[in-house]
Amino acid sequence: MPDMTNPSWLRRDAVFDRFLTEVAERKSMAVEEAALDDKCIKEAQLKADRQFYGHDAKQLPDGTFVQQGIGSTGHETANHFAASLRYRGREEHAKAIREIWKRDPARARAIGLPEPQRAA
Repeated sequence: MPDMTNPSWLRRDAVFDRFLTEVAERKSMAVEEAALDDKCIKEAQLKADRQFYGHDAKQLPDGTFVQQGIGSTGHETANHFAASLRYRGREEHAKAIREIWKRDPARARAIGLPEPQRAA
C-alpha cells in the first residue's frame, strides 16, 4: 500500500502511472518502492509533463510550464472562445473577452470578438 502522505500520490493519472512503471522496471524496482523514491517520482513526472506539454515545453525558473501553441495566451482562436462559452459559461467567457481586448485589441478584432461594453 502506498504512503498516502507522500505528495507524489496526490497527482495521479494514467500517464504518470505508466511512466512510473517504466522507471521502476528500468531500475528493477517494485512500482510501490519506486513510488516512494523521490528520484523515480521526479523522473516519471518529468516524462509525464513532457508528454502533456510537448517535448519542447518551456519552463519558468519556478518549474511551471509556459503555455504555447493554439489556444494559449497570444495564440487564441475563435474556436477557443466558442469553447470557452460552451464549457465555462457566460461569465468566464465575458471575462476572457474583456481580458483579450485589454491585452491585445488587434488580435481580438482579427478573430472577430465583440468589443466588451464599457462601464457607465
